[in-house]
Amino acid sequence: MLRLKTSAVESSLRTLIEERATAAAGSNRWISKDEGKSLDTFLRGQERSLRTSPGARVDVTALVGRAMKSATTTMNKVNPEGPSRPWLSKAELKALGAMDPGLGALTQLAVLRLQQPGNIGDAARSYFSGFDFKANEETGERPLHQALPGGTKIDARPMFPANRVGVPEGVLHAYDFFERAQEADWASVTLQKAPIGGFDAYVIYTATDGDDAYLEVLDKNGAPVVSGRVQAELLLGFDEVFGRDRYSTRMVALDEPAKADGLSEPAERLAAGQIPLDWAGDVTLNQGTLAYDSYANLGKIDVPALFSSPRAELGSAALEYLWQRSLRARVQGSTEPFLLGPSNEGSLVLGSFTRPSDGKVFEVADWRDIDDGSFTLYFDRTSEGRLRLAIEQFNN
Repeated sequence: MLRLKTSAVESSLRTLIEERATAAAGSNRWISKDEGKSLDTFLRGQERSLRTSPGARVDVTALVGRAMKSATTTMNKVNPEGPSRPWLSKAELKALGAMDPGLGALTQLAVLRLQQPGNIGDAARSYFSGFDFKANEETGERPLHQALPGGTKIDARPMFPANRVGVPEGVLHAYDFFERAQEADWASVTLQKAPIGGFDAYVIYTATDGDDAYLEVLDKNGAPVVSGRVQAELLLGFDEVFGRDRYSTRMVALDEPAKADGLSEPAERLAAGQIPLDWAGDVTLNQGTLAYDSYANLGKIDVPALFSSPRAELGSAALEYLWQRSLRARVQGSTEPFLLGPSNEGSLVLGSFTRPSDGKVFEVADWRDIDDGSFTLYFDRTSEGRLRLAIEQFNN
């Protein structure tokens, strides 16, 4: 067996426990007596200890917490505090199995998962798919504002430069992006380094003063892994392109994009640095569906032509922003699918545009609405390469 960090094994074990408890619960977060029969030996025992009466149901979060507490207690007996504590040996793993065969079998599976070539993206999606984002009812604190198991919180605000030493540049850029909302006093941001499904990762969680929250996971070198949006403590989904979560209207407003009205005459448009009326771009999205929930929150962007093109980042950013800026209002109370296309809700044209007056190059998303809600969005790049909305042009 390869030498493994105890914290990595515990993280992998937690992921397995969460997956199995969530699977047993089915479509909700509660495990009935009959559903509990599908659990493995170790979790079955923990589930029984939580059941207060024969007909009572067990909360998934409570089961995961009880199981991890029991597992950690047993693991501490075979791997006590000392110089070797950070590492779990083969002998200690065997002793764990002798002490609790059910836990030993489950831990072996967690170890096997760590030893197999893995994908940090899959591990992060698995970890947070079963995560409980609900705030503590008594304190109001959100779980991701606390350190994850084996994790360490990092106060990386610019006023504490010493804390930023050793943190990868990509992580600092991501943290600084969201920290602006905290500085504006309408959000709280937490950065931590933690083992996620056996991988070392950085996690950034931003909770606004409303129901919106944003999750980003980066690897140990600061490379993007996954991002997602949380609404009312429920994960809406993982972004098709990392960073889609950054294009809510509130986050975009921090960049203070200029506002302009689209002009009708070609000469006026040319003088104002606006795209021509017949601008063709290089990608046209006129087929696909934008999914939304009962609260009109944008879900999956099901537009295959976008994600097979080199304009995936631009298109997903534009659709996220346009949804909140304008499109969401037309589906309030509706259950009809939101379809792209010139005879449906509208089409999105993507491409580059060089402004004649100064040669500045923009990445442009031109929404051609079926009604009176057409917009042209001009994006540029910051010094660190972040896609930023520079100009919002309303065309009706």
